[in-house]
Amino acid sequence: MKLEIGSRLREERERLGLSQAQLAKIAGTATRTQVAWEQGEQTPNAVYLAVVSQHGMDVQYVVTGQRTLGLEQIQKDVLLAFDAFQALDEALAAAKKVMPADKKRLAAEALYQAVKSGDGQAAPLAKLLIKAA
Repeated sequence: MKLEIGSRLREERERLGLSQAQLAKIAGTATRTQVAWEQGEQTPNAVYLAVVSQHGMDVQYVVTGQRTLGLEQIQKDVLLAFDAFQALDEALAAAKKVMPADKKRLAAEALYQAVKSGDGQAAPLAKLLIKAA
């Protein structure tokens, strides 16, 4: 795990366009400590992670390997989810069908995931889903 954290720390530092010495100075640590963290010899502490997060480092990614979603991605995801629910409502209305709320939520989630992964657009997929139901 330490090696993974170290490599992600290096990746984030490079993404920010900083040298090890520059990041160490920003974070108030020694360059040797920065090198040790990136090589997986040691694990960075919470104080260091809090400081570097204020300078644009994606600390969630460094620690977990999961990228933090930016505002633009969150907005895009919200619109996709809204489109999925709207397409499902329209397809249900066109087919003159009703779906229980729990099943509708699951169907809309499936539509959202399909559209998000690039497997089509919500409206045609919703129509197929309703025909199959």
